[in-house]
Amino acid sequence: MQSRTMEKENAGIGIDMFLDRVGDAFALPQVMVEVLRVVDSPNSSADDLAEVIMHDPSLTARLLKMANSSYYRRGGEVKSAHQAVIMLGSSMVKCLALSASVFQSENSMEEDGFDIRELYSHFLGTAIAAKFIAEEVGMRKPEEAFIAGLLHDLGHILLLKVMPDRHSTLLKNHLYDEKLLELEHEAYGTDHTLLGKGIAESWNLPASFASALESHHKRLSREQIDNLEKLDLIVTMADHVSGAVHSRGNRNVERHLEISGLLTTALNVSDEFVSRVSAALLGEIADVADFLGIDIGDPMSIVQRANAQLFESYATIEALFKERQELTRRVLDEERKLGEMRSRDIAIATLSHYVNNAATIISGRVQLLEGMVRSGKLIDPEGKLGDGLRAIDTSLMKIMAVLTELKALSNLEDVEFYNDSDAINIDEAIQRRLGEMGVTLDTIVGEPILPKEKTLSK
Repeated sequence: MQSRTMEKENAGIGIDMFLDRVGDAFALPQVMVEVLRVVDSPNSSADDLAEVIMHDPSLTARLLKMANSSYYRRGGEVKSAHQAVIMLGSSMVKCLALSASVFQSENSMEEDGFDIRELYSHFLGTAIAAKFIAEEVGMRKPEEAFIAGLLHDLGHILLLKVMPDRHSTLLKNHLYDEKLLELEHEAYGTDHTLLGKGIAESWNLPASFASALESHHKRLSREQIDNLEKLDLIVTMADHVSGAVHSRGNRNVERHLEISGLLTTALNVSDEFVSRVSAALLGEIADVADFLGIDIGDPMSIVQRANAQLFESYATIEALFKERQELTRRVLDEERKLGEMRSRDIAIATLSHYVNNAATIISGRVQLLEGMVRSGKLIDPEGKLGDGLRAIDTSLMKIMAVLTELKALSNLEDVEFYNDSDAINIDEAIQRRLGEMGVTLDTIVGEPILPKEKTLSK
């Protein structure tokens, strides 16, 4: 009965129905249409493009703000639309024109607990990560990776415009779910990656962009990954990194590690580089959202997410220690069977990666909030936020010390025991790790350990 009901509800739904609505869903103002026409014309110059842009004061202001931002500024102050066009290039100008239609504040929705601004934040995170990765791998025009990343989930916007109730519910429950595409096909007869490709083609974006929008959710394997172009891989990795930052830890850890390994190998980038990108992402998102004029919501929600992730991290570490204690007892009772140890160590390494990723995300959010308070973007009249951030920062140091000790415990031959007993001297080991970081267990529960100069101003 349910299957027949679904078939009836979905009658007439398919990719053509959605793509027929692109013009209505993304209605561009006349100035934006003219900007896109000039950008796509092989006979147009920077002067032609600047002249069109100056007819729209809002677009001109955004263009100058972007050109003078720390994200792009290369020299002296950019004072004219012509200078901005020369600096940013026609591709980035096209991105600004399109984002004016795609990222509309009136699209904000909080129906059934879903807020589109979280999706916007993910768009920006993917764009920024794509630019970082493109620069790392030597892509000639990394700004093209930025644009492809910014538009990578464009199909979601079309689905939200055409079927807002159904798709907002789907995204609320499954935005970072591995089965998202399958669920979309069941609901619409198509998915957001195919729709994104169709929109890119209708806007005459380069074929490489359309391919990146289509392929960023492909289930990767060692055999399939060789068939993807570099921009496909860059956007896929950027989406993977941004998704991990935004997903609040509800991803399959083993699959996450598998995909990360395949992509880092294919692009020849290090795990350390990916960790640096993840840590910097949230601060960069706030800056780019500002100069692109994209609403990503209340910054204080970042603190709430950080607290939730901190609690989850502590709970995970507690579970890890309990498992490790039980493992140690069993290994000593069974003469330390190497096969079982290896299996357990793999599990611990996987969970340690998960906790480390959560700690990295929290650290990035703490840095973001500190920067916002220092710049005056976030007001802390009662001076309470500083204490909270310091507590989070202090707790992160403890987490990192515990993770380091967990890794060291993988080799029991080098572990210190109490008086040759079967009890591992883990408390002293953790205190020693914390001491190397300038932290003691007393400071965890006592006075804040951050230096005075890091205190947030009121």
